[in-house]
Amino acid sequence: MNLFSPRTSRCRPRTIRAQRRSATLVLAAVAATATALGACAGGPAAPGALVAATTSAVTSSVSSSSQSTNPTPVSSSAHEDPVDAAFAAKVEALCVEWLRAGQAHQYTGEGGPGVATAAQLPTVAADLDAQPVNHEAQARLTAIGTPAQGTKDWVTVLADVGHFQTAAAQALAAARTADVSAWQTAFSRFESAKDAVRSDLAQSGFKASGSCQLVFWRTTEH
Repeated sequence: MNLFSPRTSRCRPRTIRAQRRSATLVLAAVAATATALGACAGGPAAPGALVAATTSAVTSSVSSSSQSTNPTPVSSSAHEDPVDAAFAAKVEALCVEWLRAGQAHQYTGEGGPGVATAAQLPTVAADLDAQPVNHEAQARLTAIGTPAQGTKDWVTVLADVGHFQTAAAQALAAARTADVSAWQTAFSRFESAKDAVRSDLAQSGFKASGSCQLVFWRTTEH
């Protein structure tokens, strides 16, 4: 999601209205758990129950519209190597921080940023630039350290987060030039990079409706 999503659409007004309501509920759930999660980030590692509580809160908010608002589902795999609960809680705390920071920077143009005009691209660029996750994702996640378990898949997460950050920088540069063709190409890569991170997170045990999955949701509306 990356909180960089359109509020209106020409072709699916009912879906978008439902998405707005869902997003509001998601942010409320995130805010309700942010204080507890924030304590984990600065203090002792959180118990697994805290991760479960966070996931449950967000899941209840998005379950009714997850199919319509998430156009590229994370593929399931028989192989999963989940990180330990204490490590996951620290990661989720950071993702809550990113969600809250991005709340004020949502693109409001009709049809979404993928179809922005040259005149709209400076606004798109400003929204992208204002979201910390687009600049600091790899460094902040790396700084959390190494999980007690699930190390192999977590390394893959970090690698694809690096690719995401590169794609974000390229999208931002294209938006700043107001070159529509370059922007559309860069935006497509940016969205694909989000898909890769979300798939990796699923492999590492992060639920599809958790805070970190929401951070990397696609912007594109179908």
